[in-house]
Amino acid sequence: MPSILRAGLLFLFLLPVFHGFSQSLDLARAAATCIPSAAGSAANLRSFSANQPAIELQARFSLQGANRACWDFPLQADLSQTSALRLRYRSFNTALVNQFNVYLRVGNSWYAAAFAPEGDGAWEEAIIPKSGFLPEGASNSWRQANMLRIAAWRGGAGEVLLQFAGIELLAPNCSIALLRSGGNGQQQKEAYNYARHLGDNLFQGGLFPAVLEEEDCSASLLYPYQLLLLPFAEAASPAQLRALNLYVQNRGKLGVFHALPPLLAARLQFPAGRFTLSKSLPQPLAMVQPLEQRLAGGRPFRQQSGAFIALSPSKAFSVNAWWLDSAGRSSGYPAIVENQCGFWMTHVFLNQDPEAAFATFLAQMQRFLPGLEQVAAAASLNRARFALANASADKRRQATQELNLANDAFQNRQYEQSRLYAINCMNQLRNAGLAQLPAKPNEFKAVWCRNPQGLPGLAWEESISLLKKSSFSAVFPNMAHAFAPLDSNARQIELCLQACRQQGLAMHLWLSCLGAQDFSETELRRLAAEGRLQRQANGTLLPWLCPSQSVNRRQLIECAAELSRRYALDGLHLDLIRYPGSQACYCEACREAFAAYLKSPLPHWPDTAQYQERQKWEEFRRLSISSLVRDIRLAVKAQRPQMLLSAAVYTDWQNARNTVGQDWVRWQKERLLDFVCPMNYRSSSALFANDLSRQKQQLGGLESILPGIGVSSENMSAQELMRQIQACRQAAAPGFILFEFTPRLAYDLLPQLQ
Repeated sequence: MPSILRAGLLFLFLLPVFHGFSQSLDLARAAATCIPSAAGSAANLRSFSANQPAIELQARFSLQGANRACWDFPLQADLSQTSALRLRYRSFNTALVNQFNVYLRVGNSWYAAAFAPEGDGAWEEAIIPKSGFLPEGASNSWRQANMLRIAAWRGGAGEVLLQFAGIELLAPNCSIALLRSGGNGQQQKEAYNYARHLGDNLFQGGLFPAVLEEEDCSASLLYPYQLLLLPFAEAASPAQLRALNLYVQNRGKLGVFHALPPLLAARLQFPAGRFTLSKSLPQPLAMVQPLEQRLAGGRPFRQQSGAFIALSPSKAFSVNAWWLDSAGRSSGYPAIVENQCGFWMTHVFLNQDPEAAFATFLAQMQRFLPGLEQVAAAASLNRARFALANASADKRRQATQELNLANDAFQNRQYEQSRLYAINCMNQLRNAGLAQLPAKPNEFKAVWCRNPQGLPGLAWEESISLLKKSSFSAVFPNMAHAFAPLDSNARQIELCLQACRQQGLAMHLWLSCLGAQDFSETELRRLAAEGRLQRQANGTLLPWLCPSQSVNRRQLIECAAELSRRYALDGLHLDLIRYPGSQACYCEACREAFAAYLKSPLPHWPDTAQYQERQKWEEFRRLSISSLVRDIRLAVKAQRPQMLLSAAVYTDWQNARNTVGQDWVRWQKERLLDFVCPMNYRSSSALFANDLSRQKQQLGGLESILPGIGVSSENMSAQELMRQIQACRQAAAPGFILFEFTPRLAYDLLPQLQ
C-alpha cells in the first residue's frame, strides 16, 4: 500500500530541526483511504486555501447509539525517532464531545493520547509529545507504524465536525533524546508516567526531544544525540543499559533520574547513594534550589518527593542544586549533581512546578548543549505566531503587543525573555473574550487535601490560615477509610476541625469507601481470604471491596454513622463510591444477587451474555451503588440532620453510570446527596466549560454541583486556573473545589487569585 505520509522539514523560526524530516499525512490520500467506524462518517476532502487540501470528519451521536466516532488512516512509517504529533485543525459543536483522542498503532500495539480543543470553530494547533502516547498493553518498537486513529467520545447527541489542515509527525528540534523504559515490565505504568512528566515539561517550554521506546534504543540510534535523558533509570532493561554503556563510552552525555542500576552508576562514575524516605528527615523535602553560579537562569521549583537517593559530598561530582525542606531550609542533600558524563537528579521528576522546573533543566542541559535557550524561544515564538494569525480580530489587540515584544527580544538575542513574551501572547489569546466576573459574596471555594496532616511542615492552624487569606470557604481533608481503624487519624481530625472553627472555614471529612489500593499486602490477603474483594469475570481479584456483600456494606454504613456521631463536621464527603470499572464485580455474592434481581439463574454468566442481559447487569450495578449511597445518607442524617453529604464523581454521567455504577444525576434528582463534586479535570478551559454545560443540562441547573478543577493532575498554570474559575462563574455554579491543596497551590497559585 502506498504510504499516506510525505516528508517535509519542520519549520522553526531561524532554526532547522536537529536531524531527519518531519512527516506529514498526505491529506488527499488519507481521505481516500480513511476507515470510519461507530458514529463516524466517511472522510471528505476539502480545501480552505489555494492548493491546500484539508480533511473533514463528521460524527453523528445519539444517546442510544455508539459512544464514540473513529477514523482510521493506514500508514507505513518509521516513527522510532519522532518527537511529537502536530495537529492543525478546527472543531465545531465540541460541547457534544466528552474527550478527543488520537491513537497510533505500531506493530500490533496501540498507543493513545488525548487532545483538547480550546475553542469552537477557530483554527488551532495541538502538539502532542510522543511521551504523551501511552501503550494500551505491552510496548513495541515504533519502527513500523501502520495506523493513525482519531476518535471523539460522545458527550451528548448531535453532529460534530472536525477539519484538519495538517497532521504532522515532527522531528526533534534539538540534539536530545528522551528514553522510555519498563515497557513490558511490572514498572511500565510508573516508568511511562515519569517519562511523560519530563516530556510534558520540555515540550511546554519549547524543547522537542526525540522520544525513543526501549525497543528502539540501539547504539546506532542513540549515537547521533548529544544528550540522552533517562527519566526512570531503575526500570531500564539489560538491552537498554548495554546500549547506554556504549553511548557513554563514546563520550555521550546522560541525564538520569532517581536510583541508578549499579553498572550504569559505575559507567557514569556516580556513587551508589542511599535510598532514603523523606519522612525520615526532620522536615520532608519540598523544593529544588539551583545554585546560580552553576545553573545561571535556573529557578527554585517545588517538588514534594517522598523518597530520594541521599548522596554525601564527593569529588566524583559537583552539586548544581540542593534539596530544601518544607521549612525552606537546606536539607544538606544534593538534588542535582553533575560530572563529565552528565547529570543526575536524585529523585524522579514530578512536574509539580512546570515553568520554574523548565528554567532549571534548561540551564542544566545548556551546560552540555549551548544554544538550547534559542531553540526553546524559537519554538514558542512559532506557536504564538500561528495562534495569533488564526485568532479573530477582537482577540488580537493585547496579544499582538506581546508578540511584537517577543519578536524584538528574539532579534536582540534575549531568548528567555522572548519565550516568556510568546507564552504571554498565547495566554492573552486564551483569555480574550472571557468575561472577568467577580466572585459572588457567597461563592463556595474549597480544596481537596490528600495529606491527612495538611501542608508539609505546617500545623493545621497554619494550613487553614493560608486558605482563609485567600477567602476559601472549606477544606475536604483525606482522613478516613471505611475499612481502616476509626482512630487512625483521630488527632488530625480534631486539630483540623478546631482550626476550621477558629478561622471560620467548613470541614467536610473525605471518606474513602470501596477502593483498597493503598492497603498493605497483608490486609489485602486477609480481605481476600474472607471473600470480601471484587473479582473480574476470570476470577482475578481486585483491590476493591465488593458492595454486594453485606459485611462490607454494613461496615461502610456504620463507619459513616460513627464519624458523624463523633465529630461536629460540616460535611461528609464520599470518595471511591463506585466500581473500579466495567470489569467488576463477578464474585459469588454479585452473581447470586444478580440472579435474584433477574429472578432467573445464569449459570454461565457473563460468558453467554446477550445485549439485553448486559443492560440489566449495568442497571443492577447502578442500583447496588445507589442503594449504598441511600443507606449512608440515612445513617448520617440520623446522627446529624444538618450535616451535608457529598461525593466525588466521574465527569461524564452517561459513561459513569454504565461503567462504574455512579448514577449521580439520579442521586441528585432523588436528593440522596446534598451536592456532588464532578472531577472535571481538564487541561483546557473550553473542555471544562463544555463539561459544565452538559452537567447543567442533565440536572436542569448547577445548584447542587461543586465542580472539581484538576490543578495538580493537569499541572495547571495560574492563568489556566483563573480561566476555569471564570468558567464556573459564567455557568452560575455555586463555587468550585480544587484538587489538590499542595505547597504550590498554597504559596504560588492562590495569591494570584486574590
